[in-house]
Amino acid sequence: MIVYERGHENERDHIRHQASISNTARECSQNGSTLSIKVGVSGRVLAGPKGGPGSVTLPLRVAVVKQIGGTSPVYSNLFKIPVTITPPANSSAYAQVFDVSTQVGPQDRDLIVFVGFDQGK
Repeated sequence: MIVYERGHENERDHIRHQASISNTARECSQNGSTLSIKVGVSGRVLAGPKGGPGSVTLPLRVAVVKQIGGTSPVYSNLFKIPVTITPPANSSAYAQVFDVSTQVGPQDRDLIVFVGFDQGK
């Protein structure tokens, strides 16, 4: 995810910061109709030419969908991850674990967990 200075989208010299997801993990368990998933996400945030030390908030969406025949998510939530970019490297690693819980029926099999940045409205 790349964040630019306002009015300078897609101009490399105007990048405020960029973030990446380097690792994800999940641990699932089911008790009756309740599906519980621990979703782990880690990555790095780096200041760009127009950025520097300070706080940023990463918009991270976790969604669970049916692999086959699913038209809408079984679960979807937007999480805000606060990260502080620190000198002298002007970058910072982050790691977060999210507890996801949703109700599933007998037909809710072959589920996929998606994790990604969501800058949409």
